[in-house]
Amino acid sequence: MENTKKKNTQVYSSTRIMFLVAGLLLLVKYLLEGGLPSAGGDLGSIITFVVKLFVLIIVIGFYCYFAFGVEGYSGSFKALAPVVLLLMMFGSYSLDYGDANINAILTSVATLIWTLLTVTGFIFLFVRKKVLGLTFGWSCLIYSGFVIVSYIVMTIIGAVDNKAFNWTNLVTTLLLCASFALVFCGTYIGLRRREWTA
Repeated sequence: MENTKKKNTQVYSSTRIMFLVAGLLLLVKYLLEGGLPSAGGDLGSIITFVVKLFVLIIVIGFYCYFAFGVEGYSGSFKALAPVVLLLMMFGSYSLDYGDANINAILTSVATLIWTLLTVTGFIFLFVRKKVLGLTFGWSCLIYSGFVIVSYIVMTIIGAVDNKAFNWTNLVTTLLLCASFALVFCGTYIGLRRREWTA
C-alpha cells in the first residue's frame, strides 16, 4: 500500500505537472500563431491545411500519450520527452533588437543558447547526468530572457512608429516565456529532489 502511494506521488509530482503544463502552453502558442489555418478553395491551401492538421494530430497524440501515462513509464523526468519535442518544433522565437549590429551579436548568442538548449535537452532524455539537466534548465531560462528583451524592444519600436499593438503576439510571447520558466523550475526542482534518477 505504501509503495503504491509513493508511486502515485511520483507520477503526479510537481516536476511532472510543470513539464506537462509547459507542453500544453506550447501547443496553445502554436494554435494561436495559426497552427491550423482554415482550408481555402484552391489546392495549395487545402494541402497546407491537411499537412498542418496531420502535424497537429501527431503532436497532440504524442503529448497525450505521455500526459495520461504510459505503463511502466512514470518517472517525473520522463514527462520531459514531449516538452523537448514541442520546444524543438514551436519554441524558437524570431529575435530582433532593432539595430543591425546589436542584432547580429545578440542573435548569434541566442542561437548558441538555443542550440545548447535543444541538444542538452535531447541528450538528457537518454543520458541522465545532472550537469546536462542543469545546462538544459538554465539554457531555457536564459533564452527566455532573450525573448523578453527582444519583445520589449520591438514593442517600443512599434509604439514609436505608431503601429497597432498586436495582442496575439503578446499572448504567444507570454506563453512561450511561461513555458520556458516552467521547464526551468521543473528541471531545477526535479534535480534538487533527485527525481532525475527515477
